[in-house]
Amino acid sequence: MVMRKKLLFTGLVILILGVSVIGLGLVRVESSSIRSTQVTAYSQGEYVTGVINLSVPSVLTVESSSKDSGLIPTSALSLVNESNIYLYAIRPNASSGGIYSYTNISGIYYYVVFSNTTPTVSHLITPLNAAVYATLIFIGIVFSIVGVVALILGVVLKAPQKPVT
Repeated sequence: MVMRKKLLFTGLVILILGVSVIGLGLVRVESSSIRSTQVTAYSQGEYVTGVINLSVPSVLTVESSSKDSGLIPTSALSLVNESNIYLYAIRPNASSGGIYSYTNISGIYYYVVFSNTTPTVSHLITPLNAAVYATLIFIGIVFSIVGVVALILGVVLKAPQKPVT
């Protein structure tokens, strides 16, 4: 009986700690991140986001509805057209299904999209120092899982049977 109570108490403490760490990580990441969906027409069939100013090394995630798009340094904006965008575009570190991720990048950019209609583009800037807080979220998830398992074991485990004499 004492073992079950200790396991239940330990599981509950670990679960509360895990949820608290997840909450802290989420608040810190969200408060440090900048999200935007602003797109304006730059010229006929060419659209740009607002200025993306990455003054500190950051993780930039862009979701675009168009494949004819790219992250362009401000100095090259006037040189870019639909046929040469790939010469000037910064290559993403990862991409999947219209979501592009640029890691550890700094500078001043525009995200340029060529489209016949106004495209849907959103971007999220997370400074690398805030991205460190994402590890807190992972650690919190692990603690929460361990806490739940300990709680379940504390409820399910039975006291050892005493031999009948």
